[in-house]
Amino acid sequence: MKRIASMLVLWTSIPVFSQPVPEWTSPTGNDSLRSGWLTLQVLSSGAPINRFYEVDLNSIRVMDGHYSTSVAIAIPFEPNEVPPWGLPPFIQTSPDMSGDGLNDIVINRYDLMAAIRGFRVVNSITGQTIYDFDDPGYSYSLWSASDVDNDGFIEMVVRRSAYPAMASNPYEYHAYQTSGVSTSTGGNPSSLPGSVRLQQNFPNPFNPVTTIQFELPSSEPATLEIFDAAGRLVRVVDLGNPPPGSHKVIWDGRNNQGVNVSTGVYFYQLRVDGSSLAKKMILLK
Repeated sequence: MKRIASMLVLWTSIPVFSQPVPEWTSPTGNDSLRSGWLTLQVLSSGAPINRFYEVDLNSIRVMDGHYSTSVAIAIPFEPNEVPPWGLPPFIQTSPDMSGDGLNDIVINRYDLMAAIRGFRVVNSITGQTIYDFDDPGYSYSLWSASDVDNDGFIEMVVRRSAYPAMASNPYEYHAYQTSGVSTSTGGNPSSLPGSVRLQQNFPNPFNPVTTIQFELPSSEPATLEIFDAAGRLVRVVDLGNPPPGSHKVIWDGRNNQGVNVSTGVYFYQLRVDGSSLAKKMILLK
């Protein structure tokens, strides 16, 4: 009797587990159709906003909800974005580089040997290409997208190496300023700067239009000049006497004669009341 009683106590101490409750079932995937979730935005609370997506050999399709198969936007692949092994490319999200507060989508470019040759950054809501690194003389990969220099804004760091690869495989890191949402958490800057400021153009690299922003502490005669890498004057924009504050100039990649300029490095120079500031930009076609 004592043995039977101890067995009864043992049985009644075993916990009873409930079964998980089904919430949603995705469409069936396979080797030629991958799916998952993209984290497009992180709220101040830290809660992610996820969107279900599918990717095949032709496009990425981002749905309009986390448990949805209704396509909100389809982003077609370009020829060298599909890996040569015949499976859909792996895609990833990056911190916001477009300035709309949402994470962006990164699509890698491949060569015939399945090595990454470049990449394209695409807006996750509009499908518009923000940056495209595709140059036959180099191999590009996105190294990071973060606030590298602690200036409160996202920098895109790109690793560039020679292509085809050389024996020593030399490479460089190139850091680009983006229009991503500020990472700063406090402070209210003055509405007017204490001196003339010239911002990095956006987007950069660009094709064919870019925006140049500058700030003035007071109203002064101002001129924007654009030079090519050889120092030749390409475009002059007479800004007149703009009022104090922030201003933007959009350059459409044309010279003073209205002709589109070629791919390359250019410099823009802001002249204000006898002083000047200059920065470099890159036109990629």
